[in-house]
Amino acid sequence: MFRVALIIIFLFPAYLSSQELCYDLLKNEFREESKVLTYNEKTNVLESPTVNANFQLEDIEISNQSSITDLAIKLDLDWKRSSWIYDFNNKIRLKDWIKTNPPPKNKKKTSIWSDLKNKALEELGPFTCTFYRSSEIKTMLDKIWYPEVFTENIGSNLDVKKYNQLTITSNSELNYNFLLSSNLDLEVKNKENFKHFPFDNINVEGALSFRNIQLVYEDINKNKNRSDIEKVLKQWKVSNLNLEPEFNIQPNNHVLIYSLELKRNSNYYIWKIILPIFVIVLISLGNFWIKSKDIEAKLNLTVGSLLSLIAYNFVFGEDIPKLNYLTALDYMILTSYGFAFLSTIITLFLSYRFSKLKEAKGEYHPWDKLMGITLPIAYTIFMIGILFPVYLAEFVPLELMNLV
Repeated sequence: MFRVALIIIFLFPAYLSSQELCYDLLKNEFREESKVLTYNEKTNVLESPTVNANFQLEDIEISNQSSITDLAIKLDLDWKRSSWIYDFNNKIRLKDWIKTNPPPKNKKKTSIWSDLKNKALEELGPFTCTFYRSSEIKTMLDKIWYPEVFTENIGSNLDVKKYNQLTITSNSELNYNFLLSSNLDLEVKNKENFKHFPFDNINVEGALSFRNIQLVYEDINKNKNRSDIEKVLKQWKVSNLNLEPEFNIQPNNHVLIYSLELKRNSNYYIWKIILPIFVIVLISLGNFWIKSKDIEAKLNLTVGSLLSLIAYNFVFGEDIPKLNYLTALDYMILTSYGFAFLSTIITLFLSYRFSKLKEAKGEYHPWDKLMGITLPIAYTIFMIGILFPVYLAEFVPLELMNLV
């Protein structure tokens, strides 16, 4: 208990002093000049500031019939700004000391005065101010230079949802003087090709652009990102994931690109749409095994199957945009319509020849069994012919597949 009391006695005044400094920093009119270039003490040249970026994907949502992706991003940026720290120390922290000990007019005494000033600064020690309130962070961002992030891609929209943290420090043990953490909402237009729907892929490319900086970024944990995305997007599987910079033709302009290639999990469509449709059409084609005289039962089966196909057409209608070309599923549906319709027409034709023209010696027309065998085989071959190129595309890169 006594140790705790001692710690509080010694540290609490320092804490109050630090809090007072941060409050002064917030309320003070001290502003950084709007200079992008900084002075490098090691090379003695002016250069663009080096900014370290830490990109974290926190959430993802695919909407607007798979054409839009919303990326919720946590972006941490840190950078050094020794010129700002120097000005702040001289104009704010040492303001009272300099007022009491003004610079000497005699230039020979300037070095002695500088040593005394540096000693006074050492006694003050390094400072660290951290702001968490979004309003306070915005106030500080109006006073300092910071790397602004934007997007240039057509169809993309970037919105800063929240500022989480702004840290300003003169601690030389850290690799930065400023740390800015924010939550971004990046909306991007997907690169998709629905020709192979529901066995299709989409490309998601989120681009964050920076100007007049030297960009350094921390690589992402791809396995963790892939696992997190697949937990959120049950309908999709991550086939490729990457975070890499794209260097602009103009110097010190950089684009940080987060790219995803997503493959649609097609099991839902196979088991709940394609397979039931296939079975419905086979049932419709089974009418040829009903006696030719039972024309009503035959027509009930074929027309009922046709109506069921129309109902299934509305099940997946909202899953993809209204397109001016046919998808693989469209071809399967149209083929199923065609065979169901053909089954109805042939049934009417053969029933007419059975009852009116008396072309049968028994209970079936001579063509019934032939149609009952050849049409299901032909329908199955057509369906395989539609699916085979789609499955073949599984082994072809997306760029080549989009040309098909």
